[in-house]
Amino acid sequence: MSPPGLNAWRRLGDVLSCLLFLGYHQEIHASPETPPFLVELRKSAFARIYSDDKNIAVFLGRPPRLNRIFCFFQIPGGVPNFLQESTRFISPPADIRQGPFNVDEQINSTTEIRWSALCAFLKEEVLELFQNADKMDTEHGQKIAYVFFVFWITPRKL
Repeated sequence: MSPPGLNAWRRLGDVLSCLLFLGYHQEIHASPETPPFLVELRKSAFARIYSDDKNIAVFLGRPPRLNRIFCFFQIPGGVPNFLQESTRFISPPADIRQGPFNVDEQINSTTEIRWSALCAFLKEEVLELFQNADKMDTEHGQKIAYVFFVFWITPRKL
């Protein structure tokens, strides 16, 4: 009898291997002939798999397999990228009204994927923070809390 979650863990490993093999974790360099929907599909696939990796890690108590340091994070939906590559934390927008969501935007699958990816990025930050609990960095924890706050209130009209 296999332990609970083992099948999900194995399947996620297979999906992550395919994602890395296909290069979805790298910057997208689309040629002018590439249809925009393919670029968005690739961004969405990466964002969804990245999010699933963090969720499985949290719920099964395992370390995440896909580290943001090795990824070029592009959020689907044609919005500016607030995630800084190769840094320890997200740089929040200067004006919270200019966050990763348009307040007039319809909620749809792309919006949900974008929200899940942003939360996953922050989950990875929190997991790293708790991994080094003996050297708790309260300033870093406060930055993470601030970014959660910014992303949470941004979709609402201010």
